[in-house]
Amino acid sequence: MKTKDEAAAVSSKPTKKKPRRSKADSREGKTKRAKARSSTTPKRKARRGHAKVASKAASQATDASRGSDTPRQSRATDTFVIVRVGSARLAFPASATEEVHEVSVSTPVPRVPSYIPGIMGLRGDAVPLLDLGSFLMIQRESESPKGQDASLNTGRVVVVKEGSMRVGLVCDRVLGLIDLAQSELRPLTVTQLDALQEYALGEWHLSDGPAVVLNLSMLLESARVTG
Repeated sequence: MKTKDEAAAVSSKPTKKKPRRSKADSREGKTKRAKARSSTTPKRKARRGHAKVASKAASQATDASRGSDTPRQSRATDTFVIVRVGSARLAFPASATEEVHEVSVSTPVPRVPSYIPGIMGLRGDAVPLLDLGSFLMIQRESESPKGQDASLNTGRVVVVKEGSMRVGLVCDRVLGLIDLAQSELRPLTVTQLDALQEYALGEWHLSDGPAVVLNLSMLLESARVTG
């Protein structure tokens, strides 16, 4: 056990005190912390700026892609087959067209209208023919006084399918394919072809003249051609 003298000696030992910072040291510390914060601020601002630029660019790209889709939709086109019959040019959807052949020997069918010249054999199937010139009453230069059409020997047959009907359309020439916009379809102006107006959806004004667009299903139904 400690004696009273020893306890008094321990209690009389001086205690260590933490050194106090001077005002100069405190100011210097604050200055360093302020400099550290100021050095990181431009980096943060730069990162925020880059993020805003990237977001704006993404938004502009989205708007541009949406804007580019609208004109395509408004200028939607379909592909059509253009054929010539006499002086008229007729068009019908290429999606309904199967194949094109030269007019070959056909088998006559009794008790049918004159615009059905016969039946053509096609890979074992009997395909009825429909002479567009005769049915639509389009005058041909090659037509003889007796009404015998030379195109039945020198023309073309375009095999089309509409619903359950598969028919060979007899024309003078096949001019080719063309992409046409539905928005450019105009009312029929070829008034000299009165029989054609009932089966025409309208016409397109091409660089070398009008092309009449046929309502193919109505045409075949009216002609009552079935395969």
